Amino acid sequence: MHVSRQRRPRILTTTLRTSGDRIEKGDFPTWTVSIQTMTPEQSQKFRYDVVRPFLNTIPARVEEGNDLTKVWPEDEYPLLEVGKIVLNKNPDNWFAEIEQLAFSPSNMIPGAEPSNDPVLQARLFSYPDAQRYRLGGNYLEFPVLDGHASTEGRALYPPNAANYPSSFNPPVSFVKRPYNLSAIADPVTPGPAITQGTYELSLLDFEQPNTLYNKEFSDEEKQSLVSNVIDALNSVTIQDIKQRSLNMFACVDDKLGAAIGTGIGLTPKCPLKP
Repeated sequence: MHVSRQRRPRILTTTLRTSGDRIEKGDFPTWTVSIQTMTPEQSQKFRYDVVRPFLNTIPARVEEGNDLTKVWPEDEYPLLEVGKIVLNKNPDNWFAEIEQLAFSPSNMIPGAEPSNDPVLQARLFSYPDAQRYRLGGNYLEFPVLDGHASTEGRALYPPNAANYPSSFNPPVSFVKRPYNLSAIADPVTPGPAITQGTYELSLLDFEQPNTLYNKEFSDEEKQSLVSNVIDALNSVTIQDIKQRSLNMFACVDDKLGAAIGTGIGLTPKCPLKP
C-alpha cells in the first residue's frame, strides 16, 4: 500500500496509540517469527545464486557472499515457525526505554552466527558505531540495554572491490587480506546456484521483480509505484542518471518503463533486451 509523505506521520502516531491501547487492555499485538532453511545440496540446484562470489586478489580464488536480492519461494522452502514477538508492556519512560534503544544485528545469542552477506557484515560494524555516535560510548550501560549479548562486529568487504559499482568514482581500494581464507574455511562446492563472481546483470536478475509487479501488485499499487518514481526522477538533474534509472525499470517490465518514461519525457530502453 502506498502512503503519501503527508499521511505517514499521522498513520504512525495512530498506530502507536492503537498499539498502546491494546496493550493496556491485555490484547497484546503479536507477530509470528518464521525462518526458511536451505541445505548446501539444495543451493546447488536452486535457480538463482544463493551464494554470489566476489573476486579475491588471489588468482582463481573467490570469496562467497550471500545474494540478498533474491527471495526463496515458500512452496519450495516453507516457513518454519520459531517463535512469536509479543508486545505486552507499554514503556514507563519513553526516552529511557524507546529513544535509548540501540538495535544491532551483531547482538546474537550463543550458537547463532551471521552469514557472509557483505551488507550484513557491514551492518555488524556500522550499527553499533552509529549507536555510539547517537547515544555515546557508554550506551551499553543504559538500563534498557543492560544485557549479555555482544555488539562487537566488523565489516568484511571483498578486497580491492567496491560493494557495488559506481559510475562516478573508481572502486574502493581495500588492503590485501594478510591470510588465505581457503586455509581456514571450507570451500563451497560449485553448482548452478554458485557461480563465478561478476557484477554483470542479466534478465534473470529482473525475473522476480517482474513477477512482483505483474502478479502481486494491484492496479492501485502499480500506479502508486509509477507516480513515486516519476516524482523522484523528475528531481534528478543529471540526465544520464535519469535515463539509466528508466532503463532499469524497462528491464523489469516494458509497460512499467513506458509509463515512467512518459512521465519524465524519456524513451526507455533495456540494454539487456534485443
